[in-house]
Amino acid sequence: MYSDSTAGTADVGAAMRAAVDELDLAGLAALPVQPGTKRPAVQWKDLQGQRPTEEQLAAWFAPERLAAGVGVGAIMGTVSGGVELTEIEGRAAEQLPAIAEAMRAAGLALLWKRLQAGWLEISPSRGVHWLYRLELPTGEPFPGNTKIAQRPAGEDERGRPIVEVLAETRGEGGFCVLHPTPGSHHETGRPWVRVKGGPLFPAVLTLEERAAFHTVLRDVLDEMPEPPARSAARTDTAGRTDAYGDGESPVEHYNRVTDWETILVPNGWTHAYTKGNGERHWFRPGKDRGQISATTDRPNDDGASRLYVFSTSTDLEAEVPLTKAYVAAHYAGESMSALAGRLRREGYGDPLEGRPDVLDLTGLPRAGERHQAPREAHQDAADGEGGEEPHALSEREKLILLEMERLHVRAEAKRRLDAQECDAQAIPAPVRLDEFLAVPDEETAYRVEQLWPTGGRVMLAAQYKAGKTTLMGNLLRALVDGDDFLGEFSTAPVRDVVLIDNELDPRTVRRWLRAQGIRNQAAVRVLPIRGKVSSFDLLDEATRSAWADVIRGADVVILDCLRPVLDALGLDENHDAGRFLVAFDALISEAGAEEAALVHHMGHNGERSRGDSRILDWPDATWKLVREDSEDPSSPRYFSAFGRDVEHPETALQFDELSRHLSMGAGSRKDAKAEGALTDVLALLDRTSGGLSGRAIKDALLGESDWSRQQIEDAIKLGRKRREIFAQQGPRNSTIHTRNHPPKGSAHEL
Repeated sequence: MYSDSTAGTADVGAAMRAAVDELDLAGLAALPVQPGTKRPAVQWKDLQGQRPTEEQLAAWFAPERLAAGVGVGAIMGTVSGGVELTEIEGRAAEQLPAIAEAMRAAGLALLWKRLQAGWLEISPSRGVHWLYRLELPTGEPFPGNTKIAQRPAGEDERGRPIVEVLAETRGEGGFCVLHPTPGSHHETGRPWVRVKGGPLFPAVLTLEERAAFHTVLRDVLDEMPEPPARSAARTDTAGRTDAYGDGESPVEHYNRVTDWETILVPNGWTHAYTKGNGERHWFRPGKDRGQISATTDRPNDDGASRLYVFSTSTDLEAEVPLTKAYVAAHYAGESMSALAGRLRREGYGDPLEGRPDVLDLTGLPRAGERHQAPREAHQDAADGEGGEEPHALSEREKLILLEMERLHVRAEAKRRLDAQECDAQAIPAPVRLDEFLAVPDEETAYRVEQLWPTGGRVMLAAQYKAGKTTLMGNLLRALVDGDDFLGEFSTAPVRDVVLIDNELDPRTVRRWLRAQGIRNQAAVRVLPIRGKVSSFDLLDEATRSAWADVIRGADVVILDCLRPVLDALGLDENHDAGRFLVAFDALISEAGAEEAALVHHMGHNGERSRGDSRILDWPDATWKLVREDSEDPSSPRYFSAFGRDVEHPETALQFDELSRHLSMGAGSRKDAKAEGALTDVLALLDRTSGGLSGRAIKDALLGESDWSRQQIEDAIKLGRKRREIFAQQGPRNSTIHTRNHPPKGSAHEL
């Protein structure tokens, strides 16, 4: 899988710079790691709410600092687009097979597969790091660092117990060290190594999926002893009279049918997670992370459910099993007798002999409907012996029971659907390593060389008015005519491409595509749907099948672009884009297409696809199209690409206005800024006799230009490389820079 040996300094530096660029592109807050340690090399607490700037990253990971052995890490949580790390320590890694088996046994095989195929790294201690984006409901706070599983490890010199952590998370504000930080940062001498994926392609988990994953880890790994035995269940006899005989009292009935959530949640408690055996864990009021405050649904001798409070920061008794009725009376400020009377009036306490196993809800009002029973209803419905009045369920209780039944049906439907999806995927048999390695490696095949793997998905993230439609026109021409894309990347031609455009007027699309001079025009099918975008409702299965029939036969499908579709379907770009992307993938599969490309806008203030984090997770390759000056529509354009087996640095594009053809130029925005700054540096040296030190040049230009210190430094290096600037030894070991050539008889040129 990987080697413990570290590469040469130059290779490590190049890998480190590439890793930092990738983290920044993916929206993570990258930080340098102090050489020889696992600590950030900067005051990172002040950076937990804002990602570092390009200037900060350039300074932190400058060549001299990389040469000194600086590593790379990232802050987890909101500032990094919702990324969290779950870690198994090396001392627990031998349990991975047991964890995999437990995930499958819990019906979580698909979730396990997603985690294993996502962003996965190995720590120097041979621990496993799963990094994923956490998808939170609106307003839900991002969870903090959490210890998932622990075990006792003896006692210290004072007799205090020592506890070893086996699994934990790095959540909101937490910091973790990442690949390719070298082994010099760890006592083992081994580096951090990436095994799968990366920041551009992490798995995306819901809170429920995260809780299920952590529950399995806890069940498999945690070795902490059970809490001390608690006292016997509190007996709630209030409300019981001889009238109930062998039947249930209102309190007993309430304890049996009421769910803890209806008691605890309205009083500020928060459900944390549910273990595989049904035991639920809770956070006390005012807390939503950290250590658990209480549990419910633990097995008891009498089979009843109790609340066990661990925290002493509540107004409920700790370390004592409490019944539902007792807790309800406590929060209602009632005595148990008063509660029993109220429950009796609400319909609790009827003898339940002959009660059917399945609750018959026929005739109950739907949730939200107003139901007015006639005042004489109880008398008319009397059918008990001796004319006893039947104790009908209250209107509120009917609604609660109906909603509970719906939730149970929904949960069961989801469980069965997950099981079907899991069964549909045959679990592969393991292959011995010698047999596995006996198969020769295959070279990665590309639709567009270096940029688009065969069978892959491409996302073009473009700034506003950067020319995304023009770039797609160039791609169309390369795909059907076999021309080199952007005049540089060889393209394997296809027989049929479908372009779905929902932004431009059909007349504009026609004019721009005609200018491309596409020769094999019959191989392109164009679907301009501006004004008809609502017809592209892929979330509806019937509509999606109809669209699949329309585009069937296409090798490649291009959708330009995503946002109008989301708007037309009423989907939130920040939360619902993933739903559409799943449906779009289903469309591509049903239509039998090989590849797909999707165009999307960048945010106004950033350079990444905006919206739902699943937009970053979806593509196999992300192409970026940006302007040199984001505020100037006429400024030069730059193209870059990153992804699985895809990495092309930012490079300038050249544009032929007549043919609308694009071709690769030379240099990046950084190079362009260095060129611009060099002009000012040369002008400064021209008007300065005797030359200037690097510090003097920076100080002078910082006060009279908009160039940053790093850009001025890059300009000086560029001038020296071109021999337009000469550097020679000055007084006190300074370096003096002069224009054109050093004075005759001067010291040796540096």
